[in-house]
Amino acid sequence: MDLCIMAERRGGEMIVQVRGVIDIASAPYLRHEILKLSDRTPPQFVINVAEVRLIDAAALRVLLHLQRRFEHHGGGLRLVAATTTTQTALRLTGLTGQLTADLADRPVRRCARTDPPGGGARPR
Repeated sequence: MDLCIMAERRGGEMIVQVRGVIDIASAPYLRHEILKLSDRTPPQFVINVAEVRLIDAAALRVLLHLQRRFEHHGGGLRLVAATTTTQTALRLTGLTGQLTADLADRPVRRCARTDPPGGGARPR
């Protein structure tokens, strides 16, 4: 799995930096990690996708599900620093108006290596 997730709280938001590939194989891990973070914080998430090289429909479905879940609980989820790759995936799946994605010049922090739940390959 080629996915790295790093999070930090800034004020009332949880900033989540994602790097690598978010696809059908890694989307459940992303969902698991974000839900773990939401147990400890208000559900207001900013997902920085500047370093996402590939995002597929399964990943977008997970992000849309999380956005709706957090909105239901008075929070939210938005994508920032969306690259052309992410914007194209949103457009092709028809999610441009449903999943909030901003082009932003946010500094990108490098992700530290982490092991996915249950072991397995380490992200590159």
